[in-house]
Order: sequence, then structure tokens, then C-alpha cells
Amino acid sequence: MFFTEEYIPRFDDYDLRGQFSLEAMFKVLENISNHHAMAVSDKAIQGSIAWILVEWRLQVTRLPKFGETFKAATWAHSMSAGTTTIRDYQVTDRNGEELVRARAKFALFDLKAGKLTGISESLLDVYKPEEKSMFDDKLPRMTEPEEYDARKSILLRRSDIDINGHVHNTKYLDFALESLPEEVYRAQPFETVRIVYRSPLKYKENASIGMKKTEEAYIFGIYSSDRLCSLIELK
Repeated sequence: MFFTEEYIPRFDDYDLRGQFSLEAMFKVLENISNHHAMAVSDKAIQGSIAWILVEWRLQVTRLPKFGETFKAATWAHSMSAGTTTIRDYQVTDRNGEELVRARAKFALFDLKAGKLTGISESLLDVYKPEEKSMFDDKLPRMTEPEEYDARKSILLRRSDIDINGHVHNTKYLDFALESLPEEVYRAQPFETVRIVYRSPLKYKENASIGMKKTEEAYIFGIYSSDRLCSLIELK
């Protein structure tokens, strides 16, 4: 089942360069996921079981221009199984040309037991999974750099915390972008983004971010004290 919505950009979707921001695009994808779940009456979002985001992968052809409307589509992938499931996305302009493609990996979490739980076929069936895949390759596991070029503290704000009581998933990308050198931030020549979530970051925790520049990418690690919470790659 392909679930599609048209999106009319808001003024706050654009950054200081006048560009549709990467964080805004992730919010578009996040929201269409939620709308899809509500449309099929996903029972996992109605009780003590919740979907948690494990990983994002996003590839940009181009980001929408100022005031440009576009369509976002999402679907559950048929290769979902076990304790995780895959959801793919495609964002297109009014002519059907691709702007962005993305993939998210979700796990099912038992809030009462405090642990991951298996994903049943009956739960996936309500989404009517599709064969269409936006990515054919399998990425290697992300690992922490042995050392960072720079590391600094993050002052967490109350507005960074979502309804689940921890830092909202799009905020991790915001932390990474804010850590970039000024000239790189203003250029933002990134075509791919990868985010892996390891542990939730909560308000008033001792948060920090490390940045490592390689020949091909910028790698970030976000921590609560010495506990790794997220790894981010901008390439």
C-alpha cells in the first residue's frame, strides 16, 4: 500500500540560506509515517506497544525550492521481519521528478516490559507491504571513530524533548549541523544523510557531540556522558 500526501511548505521549513532544510525534510517523512499508521488503524500506536526509530538513510537529488509544493509517498517494505521493519519513502515534484528518497528502520518496543518485541505478520499485513525498494545496496554498520577532531557540550533545551520524554529524533541532525564549521554549514553540499539511534538522550543529561572529518564525509557521535546515543554521517 502506497500512502501519499501533498506538502505545502511552511516559512519555517527554510533555513538562513533560504533552502528547504534537511531537518524539515525529515519531519515531512516522519509525519507521513504517522499519518499512514493512523490511516490503517495500527494497533501498535494505541496501547503499550510503540514503534521506535532505529535508523535513517536519506539521499538528496535536490531539495524543494522556496514555495514549491511536492508529494511525499511511503510504504512498508516486504522484506520486513523479526524485530525490525523497513519503511521506504520517495519525494517528488509536481512533474513527478524525484527530489529525495529515504529509508527508515523501525523496531517494536514493549513499554511495559521495557524491551523490544517481535513484529507479527498480522501487524505488517495492515500496511499491505510493497516490493518496491528505494535502495538495493546494504550499508555497513556504522561505528564510532577512534577519535574526534573536535568535541563540545550540547545544552539541551526543553523544546528539544518530545512527547516520549527524550530528545526528538530530528534534533540529533540539528545538533550535527550546528557543529559544522561556518563555511561548511552555509554550503551544506551533502547528498546523503545517515542517522543511527543507539540510546535515547534525555533532558538535563550531560550531552556532548564529537565531529570527525574524513575524505568523504563528516561523522558525528552524540553522547550522554560516555554513553553513545547516536551516530550521524553527512556525505
